[in-house]
Amino acid sequence: MKHQILTLAFFLFIGITTRTFAQQNDSTTIKIILPTTEDWKIADTVSLENFHAIFSELKTIIYFERVDSIKNEWVTKIPISRADLYYLSVKRKKYNYLLIFPNDEIEVLFNEEGKYTFSKSKLSKEYQTTFNNQNKYSYSDFVKYEWQEYVEKVDSLIKQEISDYELAFQSEKPNPIFDAYFRNKVVSSHNYAFGYYPFFHNRHHKKKEMVAILPEEYFDAEPKVPYTIPSSLEEDYPYTSDYIRGVSNTLAKEGNCDAEQGKVYDFENYHCVYQNTSKISTSQLKKMMALNSLEGMIKKIEWSNLSQTEIIDKAFMSLENEFPNDEDVLFLKEKTKNIKRFAKGQPATNFTLKDKNGKIVSLSDFKGKYVLIDFFSAWCKPCIAERPYSEKLETEFADKNIVFLNVCIDSKESIWKKVLDKIPLEGTELYAEDKESKEIREAYNIEGASAYFFLDKDGNFISINARPSQNAKRIIEKALAEDK
Repeated sequence: MKHQILTLAFFLFIGITTRTFAQQNDSTTIKIILPTTEDWKIADTVSLENFHAIFSELKTIIYFERVDSIKNEWVTKIPISRADLYYLSVKRKKYNYLLIFPNDEIEVLFNEEGKYTFSKSKLSKEYQTTFNNQNKYSYSDFVKYEWQEYVEKVDSLIKQEISDYELAFQSEKPNPIFDAYFRNKVVSSHNYAFGYYPFFHNRHHKKKEMVAILPEEYFDAEPKVPYTIPSSLEEDYPYTSDYIRGVSNTLAKEGNCDAEQGKVYDFENYHCVYQNTSKISTSQLKKMMALNSLEGMIKKIEWSNLSQTEIIDKAFMSLENEFPNDEDVLFLKEKTKNIKRFAKGQPATNFTLKDKNGKIVSLSDFKGKYVLIDFFSAWCKPCIAERPYSEKLETEFADKNIVFLNVCIDSKESIWKKVLDKIPLEGTELYAEDKESKEIREAYNIEGASAYFFLDKDGNFISINARPSQNAKRIIEKALAEDK
């Protein structure tokens, strides 16, 4: 995998548009029973979070109500018409993923160690077999090994996970939807492990290079994620972001769409994957994969490139013909209109923040200069790994009319200052408080922990994907050459 390496009771919807539950009477009641010791009684928030499989900004948060403070019991009721994956959180300390089905009554008992017993549910055995073991099959500790041993250990771990699961269901069959979900989850995790290693191996060994460059044999060992769902399950199958990512990786590999090692996908890589979605026979999955790769193209497009805009227009036309009035297609189309605000030549939104010395600085102060903006979160290790590359750019273009502007968002100020001490840069360092961070995210459509923009001397967008470790140097050189 050479693809890119690596966001009452009780509903809160976060996104560009409001999503609503379909009109239906199906629902599931969930009761969480926590220990009654003082350590567990202080838990003041129990919640479930559900993320759209493609559009991460579409998030549903469901809060539990404490119905018995003595017994420490929490209850919520979810309107749900098909199985879906939720993230269970107890004061954001004890958590895991739970595939919830409609018309069920689930009762979960926590012990002092944070282990779970499913005392009531139509899928008690499925939950009990897999839920407590989600951390048991982690491969993160294996990154210290060289790639050959890493592959062997991950393969062995995955085989053990499948073996344990099948052993538990020797005498009876699991729920078919849960079974298909679980098996796809395991192979998707196996696939993801191959993208995980190149970055985290180097980080573990504190190597200067951000990504380990590996031989073809490593990528040949990468498992393929199946992209066929049994027709009997297609209507009710719960698609997840991990599965979508795994299928995308597989389509990329089969279609020779992968980016060069250590590089992120560009428009052409995503377009290649989009073209390969035609081989998918499962209608719903085909739509999801087409939308996933189309969104990737939209994030990487240069709106001044007529060839690229024509590809986007044709893709939307095809999806609208095949899936008329589909809410996911309509959502991405509306989102695209919003992203067009960042087309080349469009003005960047001004902001005013304090710098590391407490001085007030505005983006508009730099009119007359090119500006490379690095929005980052101080807790995000991949974001911090970009700073040495920013330093190289600062040195290389020190005599040019360019400002390097590093803006910390969604972070504690104390952690930000530690980053500045550890990897000091010559550029301007700004810090955004919580409210300011939210405003910046909305103004610049930032979904993850980082974003990189390059502006012209009038404060207009040149690029919305100028990453220091990847393509920023080329983008800067091109702008300077055109300015002569």
